[in-house]
Amino acid sequence: MSPDHHMPPVPRLIFLTWKVRQIPRAVQRCVESFQRRNPHWTVVIMSDADCLKWLAAKRPADLAWYEALPKGILRADAMRLLWLHEMGGIYADIDVECLRPLDGLAAMLGYGEWLALTRDHPVHERIHFHNTPMWMNDFMVARPGAPLIGVALKMLAGMVAAGFQWNPRNAVMETGPGLLNRALTVMGGLKPAGVRYVPWEVIHPLPDMTNPFEEKEAADAAIRRRTWRGVNPWVAHYWYHTWCSTRNMVLAYSDCLFADRHEAAMERLEPYRSLLGPRSETVGAVLEKLAAQDGPVTLIELGVARSFITEPPPGVDGADPAQWQPGQPAAWDWGAGCFTRVAVETLAGYDFEYHGVDPSAAALDVARTMLRPLTTAPEEARVRAALAELLDDGVLAWAGHAETERRVHLHEQRAAAFLADFDGQADLIYMDHGECSEETAAMHARDAQIIIERGLVKEGGIVLIDDHAHDPEKHLVPKSRDSRRIFEAAGWMIVLEGRQLLLQRPYEVPEYIPRILHVFCDSRRQKAYRAEIAEAWRKLHPEWEVEAWDDDRVRDFIMGECPAFLETFVSYRTDRLRMAAGKLMVLKKRGGIAVDPNLMPLRSLDELLPGLALIMAARYPRDQPEFAGAELVHSGFLASCAEHPFWDGLEHDLRQSQEKQPDTPPDSAFLTARLRDGLRFLSPDSEWPELLDHRAIAASPETANEDAWLSVVPHATLSLDAASIAAPAEDGQISISVMTVERPQAYIHDTIASLRKEWTGAPPSIFAGSPGRAFLDRYEKEGCAVHGTGSEDWERIRSWNVGRKAHWNYWRCLSFPADQESVGRMIFEDDVKFAVGWKGRFYRTLAALYQLHGPCFVLALYSVFEQEGADSRKPGQLFTPYNARTFMGTQGMFFPEPVRRDFAEYIRCYGVEENLMPYDLLLGHYCEEQRIPIYMTLPSLVQHTGKQTTGQSGGSMIGHTSPTFVEDLTDGRQWVSP
Repeated sequence: MSPDHHMPPVPRLIFLTWKVRQIPRAVQRCVESFQRRNPHWTVVIMSDADCLKWLAAKRPADLAWYEALPKGILRADAMRLLWLHEMGGIYADIDVECLRPLDGLAAMLGYGEWLALTRDHPVHERIHFHNTPMWMNDFMVARPGAPLIGVALKMLAGMVAAGFQWNPRNAVMETGPGLLNRALTVMGGLKPAGVRYVPWEVIHPLPDMTNPFEEKEAADAAIRRRTWRGVNPWVAHYWYHTWCSTRNMVLAYSDCLFADRHEAAMERLEPYRSLLGPRSETVGAVLEKLAAQDGPVTLIELGVARSFITEPPPGVDGADPAQWQPGQPAAWDWGAGCFTRVAVETLAGYDFEYHGVDPSAAALDVARTMLRPLTTAPEEARVRAALAELLDDGVLAWAGHAETERRVHLHEQRAAAFLADFDGQADLIYMDHGECSEETAAMHARDAQIIIERGLVKEGGIVLIDDHAHDPEKHLVPKSRDSRRIFEAAGWMIVLEGRQLLLQRPYEVPEYIPRILHVFCDSRRQKAYRAEIAEAWRKLHPEWEVEAWDDDRVRDFIMGECPAFLETFVSYRTDRLRMAAGKLMVLKKRGGIAVDPNLMPLRSLDELLPGLALIMAARYPRDQPEFAGAELVHSGFLASCAEHPFWDGLEHDLRQSQEKQPDTPPDSAFLTARLRDGLRFLSPDSEWPELLDHRAIAASPETANEDAWLSVVPHATLSLDAASIAAPAEDGQISISVMTVERPQAYIHDTIASLRKEWTGAPPSIFAGSPGRAFLDRYEKEGCAVHGTGSEDWERIRSWNVGRKAHWNYWRCLSFPADQESVGRMIFEDDVKFAVGWKGRFYRTLAALYQLHGPCFVLALYSVFEQEGADSRKPGQLFTPYNARTFMGTQGMFFPEPVRRDFAEYIRCYGVEENLMPYDLLLGHYCEEQRIPIYMTLPSLVQHTGKQTTGQSGGSMIGHTSPTFVEDLTDGRQWVSP
């Protein structure tokens, strides 16, 4: 008996809470990850109302002080402690993603240990807690009745009884980690409290990216390249922070943070790979393919496991259930077949159907026993029964037991009879029935004939035949001897052969890519591709049919030709999303080549198309580690035959995504997800995507080389009448907008005064995004154009959130008509000051940038951090590239005139109307999408002086300043950053 036999075990329960039953879409994948990676655990998700019901039934003595807590965040902190003290198990915040099965973590608690805790990320401890250790309550593992939790609950109840004055903004210290830290102090530390320390690296591997900190650029790179996963964390907290902020890293990094269910399945498979022996490669490949599929999965095993242990001792029956050791896989009889157990466990949490077929009742009993840990869970069933009396349906998310049992079907009959009666198609048929003999080889041949004639395997589906090859000295007849020839004669491909033979049914592609060019243009932005692009397509493709698609035509097409997709199509919230989804459906139905209107052909695509049915282009180099996790497919160029099977799966994905995560853009990342896994099972080139090298689409005509088929012509240059525009050299060629709102400390006065010290051009236009404008009257008298927010506009926008109002005001600053001689516009926020000598350096910077790019760039006069490799202390270095993916802060910006006009329309569509993200992040997204470079001046020419927020930042960036700003650029000294 173990030394901790008097201590209750950690039950296989995972507890999460949220205000209501509807989990926020942004973190649904976090919640689902606990189910996917822990199919034998019970996941309990309770709303605030559910918590009250549970407390009234299970802990009525605590109900009064719990209800006295004034805010939801305070009650949420209390509820996790109450649950763990009563029930035990694991608690996790809903923005925590599970990355590994948690059985091993729960088993870490040894004798005398009641609770497992971790510390906050070191960055947080440094910037928030002055390097004081902070024991966290966002993820905890506990036995029921953990003493530390009991002490914390008594302290909390005592605070309520004493009339403590709560401050919900300080919940971290009052009811959260601060409470646990005080309880630990009372109990004398970790060991007296029975607490086991779990290293922060495996629970909190990421810092909160909404905070300013010196390692932020490195952390951003680690997130985007997914290198942080190298520490193999159990879970990861993504710091959603809805209780205290409107900005969070879940939204900012949604394209590269989350793991997927395929990863979870592979983690469940991994412990078995080494035990599969000579079957490891084939079985691993089969399960990887099935796990990578979208939609339901059906697998058939002909001949199930026959025994539990290899070479049982004399007198011991290998099929005796007493010999089954579910926790000791190394002891299983891998030669007699463990595929039943491995396949069902790997696919737990998927929409799958498993059919095990064997004429032996004893063999089916072995299979039932092997599956028992998956289909029964006495402890969780008992908990479920207890909770069912208290909670409504839908509170519990059952990840495995009853659901797995429903999906497993065992049939006592011969393979031929089952195949003759089976009504459906399988993704996999595993042929392991019979012993290695002439009779078995002939039986497999007959069964293969049935499989082919009845079409029992889906297009692209697979057949796995066991005992294909043996030690020649054993003189055994391969089971696949005769069936192999039958499958190959039917056009099946051999994917792998070794101990097992793996074959794949071919896809049937009806035709090749038709010579039709589909040009998709969002009519709201009114961007027709310019004459030279149209002429290039006509010249290089004189026989091609050209189809132009705008919003109305795409909608009519969906209504007429894709009525089954119409409900999904109209559910997209914006024209942009509908256009993106509609483009994919046009390709599915019509075939051809779909291009964005700013893609210029460099050579005839007729050379590219022969023999191919689906063509995409990589957006970034696939063989360079710095691009790991980046979007792979360039969605601006897609070529396909009509009705290619790829689009069937993608249409299913679009429906599922719109149901589960509405308005997920069907863009490069979405397409990439369809190509990420299962590459071994691609059919010949004529039947599956040809993925062109990332150089196939050049960033601009100037960067194109012999490998490029097309180049990007940024939207901003489409309206230029001249080949180039000279850089502005005097103040009269540049207009200035300043955006402001009325607030207690009127920074605008210092900003205007600072600007006027050197600026001699036209007075700035000032845009007030709030109703009052009296504080700007004096500037109107001095010649400034002052644009307030009239009563009609205010009525329209007053209910908008702060971010959307800020979009509206920034759009006004951009879209205000320019003078005829103006070639660019600077836009400043109202709380900046200008360096002495800034203007001369600004014009020298523009001269250099116009030589490089003409009027197609964006320049930031301010940066919140230095870019890697830049040296602000070198007077000769005027500027450095600014990574569009990490761009933030628009305190001072310069837009050349064509970029200003185009970005003004972009921010109207996707900022004012859709409010996709803060306008500084939207600018970075725009520049990356349009291949427009962003630069920052070195040093920063303006400094942020604001200490009061307008609310746009959610409070997370208050007081941020540029590290490269210096007061005086004229004194001739080396510039040293503060």
